[in-house]
Amino acid sequence: SEMCIRDSINAEYGRLPIATMADEEENTGPKYEYDGEKHPEDPTQQHGKGKAVYPNGDEYVGEYEIGKRSGAGVYKWVKMEVDEETGEPKIAMDEDGNKVFESEYTGGYKENMKDGQGKMVFPDGSTYEGSWKYDKRHGDGVYWYSNGDIFSGEWRFGLKHGRGTLISKETGAKLVGTFTEGQFVKGKWVMDDATYTGAYKDNKPHGPGQFMFKHSGNRQEGSYQIVVPGPDEEADPEAPAPRPIWTGGQTHAMSAESGLYQTI
Repeated sequence: SEMCIRDSINAEYGRLPIATMADEEENTGPKYEYDGEKHPEDPTQQHGKGKAVYPNGDEYVGEYEIGKRSGAGVYKWVKMEVDEETGEPKIAMDEDGNKVFESEYTGGYKENMKDGQGKMVFPDGSTYEGSWKYDKRHGDGVYWYSNGDIFSGEWRFGLKHGRGTLISKETGAKLVGTFTEGQFVKGKWVMDDATYTGAYKDNKPHGPGQFMFKHSGNRQEGSYQIVVPGPDEEADPEAPAPRPIWTGGQTHAMSAESGLYQTI
């Protein structure tokens, strides 16, 4: 029944497909070993194609322009582990004695920063492929999370911003609409049995909205509100964050004769 569907939706909304992204890279420092082409008028400047090995073990192979990574290239971040004897960090090695890398970027660079089209594989296994600017995800791109969720849409300086779709692998639910500075603020929450359209706050439904039930075609308007302790009640500091509760009005059914909704 639609009541059962709404109950399952209220329980389900807490699993909206909002996943945490992998950490960004850290600066590796300016000093490194270089093997490659140099600037014809200044041999101290890397210029053309070359390979750099950084003091921390990271490696870059690709194009340079006047001493900076510019053009197409591949940057690999080395994996670190703790030495069992000394307790000090050390570079991880495989059985053949080769360095182990935990993340990799393949794509364009401009003045040492990721720029243009590129693909980044993060240490947790998540992957981003799309547009970059000033070393940040910027423009259109797709992010595959390590838990299987997928976001496809617009980015601005590393955050989801603009039109986009976020798909949950666990539930199959989709958020389709507008993101602002990484938060879903307006659009549709598409589930197997129903679609909710309304506003959002902190990636949760908030305020007036509407459910459309797919099998029956019925529609229900209502509102999601956070239930907070009253003035005479004390909040439990160990309690989970309060969840918005759906309060629905009357259900409207589509009339087969007129094609219009009528209250039932």
